[in-house]
Amino acid sequence: MLSSIMFRSKSAPPNKSPTPVSDAAALEAKAAFLNQSLQTLHEVFPGGDIEEIRRLLTTTSEESRLYIVTEIMLKNGSRIPTGARTQQLKPWEKFRSNEYQKAVKKAL
Repeated sequence: MLSSIMFRSKSAPPNKSPTPVSDAAALEAKAAFLNQSLQTLHEVFPGGDIEEIRRLLTTTSEESRLYIVTEIMLKNGSRIPTGARTQQLKPWEKFRSNEYQKAVKKAL
């Protein structure tokens, strides 16, 4: 699973001016990719700090994000499972969409 995310090909988007709908779709896709990467890293490093993994995912370049975060986790000595069951990420640990964030801010 890790290799399928790391070596995913990216197609060049057409040269169009961004629209609010395409921007929203792009942000949704980014959140989905971040959550998929977070889930993959959590499976590989179940002892890793979720907040640290989230921070690393959001602060690294998009093109090699998963590879870079994996390298950092390995260099920092994060725990790699040896047969232990991996717990699922809790919903509050996942990345939220832009729409969700706006709704929360509006509710507050």
